[in-house]
Amino acid sequence: MKKLLISSLCAISLLANETLEVSSNLKQEEQKSSFLLDINHISTLEKGIKRDFFINEYLKTNITSDEAYNVISYLDNMSLTIFKNFAKKFGHDETFGVAQCINMTKEEIIGTYADCIVSGLDLKKASTLSLIDLQMIIQKTKDKYPLFAKKIAILSSSIPFTKLITQREDIFYELFLSVDNSFREKYFNYKFPKTTFEKIINDKINFNKLLKTTLSDSNMDILNSSLTGLSIENLDLDSIFYLALNAIRLNDFNSAYKYLQEAKNITTEKYILDKFSFWIYLITKDEEELKKLSQSDNLDFYSYYAKELLREEVDTLDSKNIEFIHQLLKDYDIKKGALLYSIAKIKSDFNKEYISEDFNEVGLFKLNPNELKNRNIVFENVDLFNEEFSLKYANLYLDSMNLDFKRVLTSYLKYFNDSNDILILESKADSLLELFIKFESLENKDIEEFLLNYCLYYNFMSKRKDKITINTIFENLLNLSQK
Repeated sequence: MKKLLISSLCAISLLANETLEVSSNLKQEEQKSSFLLDINHISTLEKGIKRDFFINEYLKTNITSDEAYNVISYLDNMSLTIFKNFAKKFGHDETFGVAQCINMTKEEIIGTYADCIVSGLDLKKASTLSLIDLQMIIQKTKDKYPLFAKKIAILSSSIPFTKLITQREDIFYELFLSVDNSFREKYFNYKFPKTTFEKIINDKINFNKLLKTTLSDSNMDILNSSLTGLSIENLDLDSIFYLALNAIRLNDFNSAYKYLQEAKNITTEKYILDKFSFWIYLITKDEEELKKLSQSDNLDFYSYYAKELLREEVDTLDSKNIEFIHQLLKDYDIKKGALLYSIAKIKSDFNKEYISEDFNEVGLFKLNPNELKNRNIVFENVDLFNEEFSLKYANLYLDSMNLDFKRVLTSYLKYFNDSNDILILESKADSLLELFIKFESLENKDIEEFLLNYCLYYNFMSKRKDKITINTIFENLLNLSQK
């Protein structure tokens, strides 16, 4: 339904294109002035995500419905974010009503009508509601949206797992993959019957998603323990890796070794080969495996770590290649500078014009405009694309969080509000091996590259004095988790 509504809004955009004539001949003085968030200025921008970003910001200002309608003609790509902001200004009852439904909290939406519930309530939200609330939703939607009501009925049944395993393949996967993690852990953590397993394994794409979802969650212990000995045929490399981690959790190092070796035989991707070699070293402590890894011609987190453990010299960054960012950060505290450098390197690749599709990450340091406003940081939207202003706001943002920069990984995760990953990473671990498993299970998949670049830049800045190592960072984290 949401797709249909956005398609309708795209039609509005096309109509506006045909009927709107806006002069883009700005006076030269105006072009030299600071960015004006108005339709004339927006019309001078090149078509693309940056213009869409400013259209979205314009829709947030105090404009009329006509002005909202007119600016849509310059839109390149309709998104749910723009749809919500447009609907608030456009004044069309149905459009605004749907936007309200999408924006409602799960508690608010219960008291509405069938169309609104289906528009604004996904399965993840639904799986966090009480049985009474779910029954009310079923009663309101069963006549007009029977399939939606059926899915809600499965969630509200006395034993959801028994209902889940009897569903056809597509509904099974939609439910299993879409519900909230806590619901999945509580109600779907069982061994699949053979008939169910044979049914769901035919969908290779979703089966790999299922494996990655459950194997990366140690609380899915019953289901995970039933996955030992699974053939790697038709599995992707991520799934095979998680099967290896699962075997390690179960102290089945022989199976883990087998999975890792078999996976190395089906790929030529250097990063993956290095990753699997590192884990083979962790479970075998084979120094020869570590030496081979240290000689990899691909400098990544794993080969760098191997060099560290063998006390081999690691090339530092070439200052000529990072002069642009280094000039910005050279006067900063080394810990904060290394954090900011790594964020810019792996998140925007030093692109000051970067904008994410949802407009929540902007500029060199991928700042979230809404988060800046929430922390009372005053800024101009256009300044987010200027490296010096972007650095200023990033610095203010970091200061507002009162970070302990000794906690390198936590600081990075807090910057992007990855609270779930912080809980996982800082939960109690009895060994470095257990901590590494937690590290590999994080949702933030850039964290390995972050650590590599953090250490490279930190050691470049320290001029080979007081060098930091990945191993030290992990040992400190382990000590903190045991307190």
